[in-house]
Amino acid sequence: MKKKRLIIYILQFTFIFAFFITTVFMSKKKDGSLRFVSFQKMRADYEFFWNFIYEGYPFTEVCERQGADLTKIKNEGYIELKKVKNQKEYYTFYDKLCKKITSEKKTGHLFPIHYKDYSDSLNSQGSYDVLNDKNKIIDKFYMEWQKRDGKVYHKNKTYAEKKIILENKIAYIKIHSFSTFTYEQQKLYEDEINNFLMETAGYEHIIIDITSNRGGSIDNCKLIIGPNITGNKQVAFYGLYNENKYTKPYLDHIFKKINIEKINLNDIPKVKNSNTIKNDKAYIRRESISWQYLNGYKPCKNKKFWLLIGKLSYSASDRFAYMCKQSGFATLIGENTGGAGVNAYWPMHIFLPNSGLLILFDFTYGLNSEGYCADEFGNFPDIYNQPGKDALETCLEEIKRLEENINLENNI
Repeated sequence: MKKKRLIIYILQFTFIFAFFITTVFMSKKKDGSLRFVSFQKMRADYEFFWNFIYEGYPFTEVCERQGADLTKIKNEGYIELKKVKNQKEYYTFYDKLCKKITSEKKTGHLFPIHYKDYSDSLNSQGSYDVLNDKNKIIDKFYMEWQKRDGKVYHKNKTYAEKKIILENKIAYIKIHSFSTFTYEQQKLYEDEINNFLMETAGYEHIIIDITSNRGGSIDNCKLIIGPNITGNKQVAFYGLYNENKYTKPYLDHIFKKINIEKINLNDIPKVKNSNTIKNDKAYIRRESISWQYLNGYKPCKNKKFWLLIGKLSYSASDRFAYMCKQSGFATLIGENTGGAGVNAYWPMHIFLPNSGLLILFDFTYGLNSEGYCADEFGNFPDIYNQPGKDALETCLEEIKRLEENINLENNI
């Protein structure tokens, strides 16, 4: 009898304990305690982010001109933020938020960093030096996210499509990306570019298509130019900036590290086209393109390069277009680029102090060759697409016209 009564007591205790645990669990779920950080900390980070947008992000005027209602977006965000529980949802929330702010144009490289990219991004971008004392918070956010979702590996891929348009005369290469994340990818990219250059050394017209290339490493762009110049070239980049608590650490960093100097606003050609009040200081950056040796490569005389560009030519592709135009390396054909490539330096990070999420952003306001904000207007082609024709068709028409003129001159 006593044994039976003991079993009943144990069962009753187990039931009461289970009920208590369930009640506490549901209570915590209801008040948001199951979030990876509390809602109060999320809200504080959200306020921090918007202070950055209004004070530190150089492109608020551009975003508003493109149709973003920042006040409305901010207010709606408070409601959506309440639904966020884990790191992945937090990243997604800020990814959507940044797209709303930039009208899905990624103006100024504004977007959160995914866990698959955070280590490479933080170290390669140079933000590590500025954010070094914050790394524990940042690592905690991304390592816990990675534990939930698993590791993502970058896969090797083909970087280019090549074709001969006219034997021994016109060759074409479409470069899909300038991004390389591993040694194997870098070697694959270099082999594809170098093999193409070697195979077409005797061709007079080389067409390079970056109309759908969203960027990557500017050094990978220079691998195309380097073997085809006889000496080093220098390209000047002009831009504006605003010094504040978000941008100052990075401005101090680049003014010590690279060939950049402060200048007067009026020293910038066509600065009146810049259309910004927020960015009230000016700089000039000089960047070198070095001659590069390619064993056995002997390009023919009078070799001409054509660069096909479009609205998807973004970031490093946009910078490549600007460098080709300013140096005279190639004739640009197509549409305005997507921009975000001619700012003073590669994009850096802010981090949300309570959660550790990294947000990428450009901290200067780069200008194109006509003095307009490059993130807003892109870089302009030398020749726009002909009506009803794409960039390649327009380019071939231009080559045909050029050859006819040369033949006409030779027959005179």
